[in-house]
Amino acid sequence: MIILITSHANLADGLVSAFEMIAGHKNYIQALSLNTSGVNEFRRRLLAFLNNAPSPVLILADVKGGTPYNEAYKYYLAHSNKCSLVSGVNLPMLLEIGTNIENCTDLDDVKAKTKAIGQQGIEIAEDIVEDNDDLDF
Repeated sequence: MIILITSHANLADGLVSAFEMIAGHKNYIQALSLNTSGVNEFRRRLLAFLNNAPSPVLILADVKGGTPYNEAYKYYLAHSNKCSLVSGVNLPMLLEIGTNIENCTDLDDVKAKTKAIGQQGIEIAEDIVEDNDDLDF
């Protein structure tokens, strides 16, 4: 399975760079950004990537309703057997899925796990620490 991160500007490249700093380079994680070359060029690069992908693709988009998501969604609607689409990509999501996806083949299972992990990666710091809490710094 391949992970394709889509975003506005350089967010996708930055997430891949951060992932590689922490977990090392993985050939199956790629980035595709919407840049100043415009929507048509983004669409062309996205379709070329997805149409030539040798295995199923998990697409992680930055924002639901944004151009990278919308273009990926159009492809998903016509090819749901070849890809899944999840919005709200974040680094905890990418780290967990990216280090455990090599042997996954079920897109439905992967997208459900991806959503759960992404949500679990969002926390609000609390002012009060319980006595039994271990803090790792």
